[in-house]
Amino acid sequence: MSAAARPLPDRIDGWKSIGAYFGRDRTTAIRWARERDLPIHRIPGGKTGTVFALRHELEA
Repeated sequence: MSAAARPLPDRIDGWKSIGAYFGRDRTTAIRWARERDLPIHRIPGGKTGTVFALRHELEA
């Protein structure tokens, strides 16, 4: 597997996984991103609006 295809170990993909990281539901993660400025990154393009977060940013 090339380095570009390998996921970053620090990266958490999707609302469900981000919520699970905090021990919460995905809807809570979405709300926290909106109301508490949770550091979420969006991948440009596509219809689904893929999101990811970086562990070190969530822990800060």
